[in-house]
Amino acid sequence: MAQDQDRWPVQNTMAQTHDESANYINTSRSSLLLSNRRTTMLFGDRTQPPAENPNNSPELNAQRKCELETVQNLNRAIETSIQHAEETTDKIKQLAQTVDQTDKLLDLWTKILSQAEHTKRLLEDPNWQGMDMCRLRLRSYDDQDMVMAQKEEDSERLMKDEEKERAKGDYKKERRRKKKRDDTHFS
Repeated sequence: MAQDQDRWPVQNTMAQTHDESANYINTSRSSLLLSNRRTTMLFGDRTQPPAENPNNSPELNAQRKCELETVQNLNRAIETSIQHAEETTDKIKQLAQTVDQTDKLLDLWTKILSQAEHTKRLLEDPNWQGMDMCRLRLRSYDDQDMVMAQKEEDSERLMKDEEKERAKGDYKKERRRKKKRDDTHFS
C-alpha cells in the first residue's frame, strides 16, 4: 500500500483534495441550513448590522460580516443599475417622441417648400392667366371626369340589361325546346 502511495502521488493528492472539498461543502451546507440561522437575521431591521452569532467562531463571524458587506455592495450596485436602466428607458421614450415630432414637422416643411416651388413656377410662367383660369380648367377637368363616370355607368347598365335580355331569351328558347320534346314524346 505504501508503494502505491509513492507510485501515484498525484492521485493521492487529488483524492485528498476531493475529500477536503467534500468536507468543506458539507460544512458550508450545514451552515446554510435554517436551523443554524438566527431568525433575527431573517426578520430583523435591515438598517442595523446583524448581531454576531455567539455559537460561531470570531473568524466565521468576521467572514460572514465581510460577505454581508459584499452582498450589500452588490445590492446597491444592482439597484443603481436598475435605476439607470429605468432612466435610460424614459430618455429613449422621450427621444422617440422627439423623433416623431421632428418627422411631422419635416413633412410639413416639405409640403410648404413644394407649394412655394409650385407658386414660384406659376408666377414665372408667362402663359399663366391667373387663378380664375386655373379654377375654370379644374372645373372642366371635373366635368370631364363626371361625364366619363356617367358614360361608364351607362355602359355598365346597358351591359347588364343586355345580359338580362339574353338570359330571358335563352330561357324562352329552352322552354320552347322542352315543349317540342314533350309534344313529340307524348304524340
